[in-house]
Amino acid sequence: MKRAVRGFSTAIAVVFGIAMVSGPQANAADSIRLGGPIGGSDIRSALLPPPGLYAGVIGSNLDGYSLYGPGSQQQFPDFKSSGLLGGVGALHVYDLDLFGGRLASGGFADIERDCAGLTGSTKVCASGLADPYVDALIWSKFFPSAAYSEQDPKRGPPIPFGLAIAPGLGLFLPIGNYDMDRAVNPGGNHWIVAPNIAVTYTARGLIGDATELSARLFYNAQFKNPATDYRSGDIINVDFALTERFGPFQAGIAGTFYQQVGDDIQYGQPVYPNGKRAAGLQLGPVLSYDFTLEGRPYYIKAKTLLGVRGENTVGANIGVLSIGAKLF
Repeated sequence: MKRAVRGFSTAIAVVFGIAMVSGPQANAADSIRLGGPIGGSDIRSALLPPPGLYAGVIGSNLDGYSLYGPGSQQQFPDFKSSGLLGGVGALHVYDLDLFGGRLASGGFADIERDCAGLTGSTKVCASGLADPYVDALIWSKFFPSAAYSEQDPKRGPPIPFGLAIAPGLGLFLPIGNYDMDRAVNPGGNHWIVAPNIAVTYTARGLIGDATELSARLFYNAQFKNPATDYRSGDIINVDFALTERFGPFQAGIAGTFYQQVGDDIQYGQPVYPNGKRAAGLQLGPVLSYDFTLEGRPYYIKAKTLLGVRGENTVGANIGVLSIGAKLF
């Protein structure tokens, strides 16, 4: 699940993404994105798999149904947006130990088609490469609980009962399809640096084999778009999930919360109104399934997030499906 924040012209509201923030601008659509890989960080966010190279594909759709202004007031009630994306991702877990933890790097890229407009009017659309997200480095350390060592090894791979923490550094590369004179843009045309930290706690199950609480917190430092002299305010976002394991299945509730902590600035002045500070919350079910095929581990995961509230943002419902495997 990609998370994007789209700007829009005063004539046509334009947005596409997994977490959305948008605001009128004088000339063209600028964008920011919430830190994290395509598909978001939800279950097992602080846990790294064994050393090796992992890869996956992802598909997502978005249905934007409302545009919120300051104070969560609806604006442009007939605003509609939609989006489709297909992407790929890879994660390399290094075969080394650093202070008792594992190191990894990853990258995620997608091609998307974004459309938006008002009901009854012609929609504006654009397609192309979005700005890739890179996890430059992740360090994960696992602190097992007593329950971890009490498991019977004959029952298969042990459940990671205990606490895992994983600080990391992410960034968006501004190489996506962008045109400052176009209202819709898959690319944002500016850098974002996103230091982050993830936590996963797994305990004996309330109703299943295990209960897991995971969260990953990002600080998104936004750089200026040189084409428009627009700098979006820095944003804090957290992805989280509360799930239960049932054998190879894991199911529960996932969500994303974000809060903009600085004003949008253009030509040296805060953007009207109130610096376009955005906030939002999305919640929905998540389900994953782990399996082995010809000796190779695979996973498949589905997630739906529903817009719960927002300010200076777009309300949207998002569906995500991802499939991945260990290559070697």
